[in-house]
Amino acid sequence: MIGLYGGAFDPVHLGHLGVVEAAGRQANLERIIFVPTGNPPHRGSPHASAGDRLRLLQAAVSDCDRCTVSDFEIRKPSKSWTIDTLRYFYRHHGRQTLCLIMGSDAFGGIDGWYRGDQILNYCHIMVVSRAGDHHRPGGATARYYEHHRVAQLPESLTVENDRPQGSILWIDAEVPDVSSTLVRERVRSGHELASLLPPAVETLIRDENIYRDENVHG
Repeated sequence: MIGLYGGAFDPVHLGHLGVVEAAGRQANLERIIFVPTGNPPHRGSPHASAGDRLRLLQAAVSDCDRCTVSDFEIRKPSKSWTIDTLRYFYRHHGRQTLCLIMGSDAFGGIDGWYRGDQILNYCHIMVVSRAGDHHRPGGATARYYEHHRVAQLPESLTVENDRPQGSILWIDAEVPDVSSTLVRERVRSGHELASLLPPAVETLIRDENIYRDENVHG
């Protein structure tokens, strides 16, 4: 099974890596592909350039044998709709099951996503929630979750078990409580970053002055 993890990664931090570690461990993922967004439809432009965010991600996963970074969305001239990204990877990895990894906050708004009702035609969804965060979706998203949820991985989400896609698993995990906003604020104020970032990412940000005011894009 291949895990897909999308986001602005502006910048990537230990919270992101904690989500991926938990998902990979729970589902025994063979590969994990990070997909940084290019032209996000539901938010403003990222603060760092696409090239900088891509390089920071590549540095963050350089020691992870099963992790790779895709520039698919960054190369797209049009908006980065999740359904288009899933179709792309589905076509290119048709013999392998896809698992879309996301946080509980992202999943809470999935009923408003462009063609969100088609997402499970191409993948499973794994929602990773910080341990102690008891937030659960409401309304249409809650009904969507209840209809598709499963209780365990990997046995219930494998091609061999005749479920190549279409299920949702919610897991609670010990994930560092870090945000990209906090990282950017600390960069600008000159505070320590070691507790928030992988060493290679911190080095790149400091050496190349990424996220200093004069280098902010948007």
